Amino acid sequence: MKQALQKLLYYIQGICLCIYEKPAFPEEIYNWEYGPVIKEIYYKYRKYKNKIIICKNDTEISEGLENIIYNVLM
Repeated sequence: MKQALQKLLYYIQGICLCIYEKPAFPEEIYNWEYGPVIKEIYYKYRKYKNKIIICKNDTEISEGLENIIYNVLM
């Protein structure tokens, strides 16, 4: 379960690239031993380990990206 956030972001990025031909976020995705990793996200949230991450997000996103995120999470 440790890699769940990273894998979700990987899927979101891939789907966004396929549908809109542009990335959902600018950070690079790396291929680490246990799966895809966005270093900035890994280092920011690794302290949570397998716990639920609760944070406030003030970033506005498009309706299309919101739909992609919703469908990946469901």
